[in-house]
Amino acid sequence: QERAETTLRSIGDAVITTDTEGRIESVNQVAEKLLGKLEAQVRGQQVADVVRLHDSTDGHALDVSLYAALKTNAIVSCKGTSELRRADGTSMAVDESAAPINDRNGKLAGGVLVLRDVTAAREYVERRSWEATHDALTGLLNRRGFEAHVQTALSEAKAMGAPQVLCYMDLDGFKLVNDTAGHVAGDELLVQLS
Repeated sequence: QERAETTLRSIGDAVITTDTEGRIESVNQVAEKLLGKLEAQVRGQQVADVVRLHDSTDGHALDVSLYAALKTNAIVSCKGTSELRRADGTSMAVDESAAPINDRNGKLAGGVLVLRDVTAAREYVERRSWEATHDALTGLLNRRGFEAHVQTALSEAKAMGAPQVLCYMDLDGFKLVNDTAGHVAGDELLVQLS
């Protein structure tokens, strides 16, 4: 037991153990920090009442995977768009996995839920994705992003008959601005126009 407790304190992920009904028995220090609550405050509560997960794309509530793990007596892993909403109103991107805990005879004895804060990793991926389709100076779509939007608009126009509009603007004499006032002034002109 001492080794198990030491291991739990050393793990960088939030670990929550429950009984067979999903009531919290213990949380490690990382879980306390992630949830914003001490173990004494959450012990005995249903994990779904403490771990509130939502889909970051549309905001709808998600089921905690622990209940599926307890029901199926199998490991359940959820990665993608889960977001943990804390009691203080803040939220963070998380990956979640759950597993049943079985006794020596294979009988279900409880469950374990593991949450990993992946906020920084998701922000990095989102930033890289945005940079792939946008101009860094103006924030406007670049050629790749523009072409993707045009394809989407054409598909919608064909499928639903939805009207689409394209506005084209040409900057006459822009090279003259760069040549006479410098590239910094040209960049500023582009930023203001955008």
